[in-house]
Amino acid sequence: MLSTEDSNSSVAGGKGIVVIKGETFLIDPITDQSTATLHNYFRRTMKSPLAAVAESCKGLPEEMQRMIIAEAVKIQVGGGSDANAAFYRDKMLSADGCGFLFWLLAKENHPDLTHAKCTALAEAATPEMLMAELGKASGLLSLSNQGN
Repeated sequence: MLSTEDSNSSVAGGKGIVVIKGETFLIDPITDQSTATLHNYFRRTMKSPLAAVAESCKGLPEEMQRMIIAEAVKIQVGGGSDANAAFYRDKMLSADGCGFLFWLLAKENHPDLTHAKCTALAEAATPEMLMAELGKASGLLSLSNQGN
């Protein structure tokens, strides 16, 4: 259950802070729009089913390769595949994905920031640590009752 303070700050949309390498960044609260933008960004990075199996087919017997490719073609013709929770988790814990979320939540307060700079900062701080800090600063952890 959210405390009154957590609930009020979530509704008020107060800014949080993240400090990386001695530099302080103001972080906007997470919104439905920022979440949708993040998901759309990640979905654009999805490989087609054929591209996804291409590397893993190498070295397999020819008959097995044909079977895998045939199944991938069926999936691709049927509209492709949907992203699942593991896909989004892996993307968010990558330097690029974490950097994109960081940039998305900080860009209004720091117009000089770029996605590339945020990705470099995510690499320096490690994506896992930065995601934890972004979760607190954006209010996401307060909303899910994990920030306490």
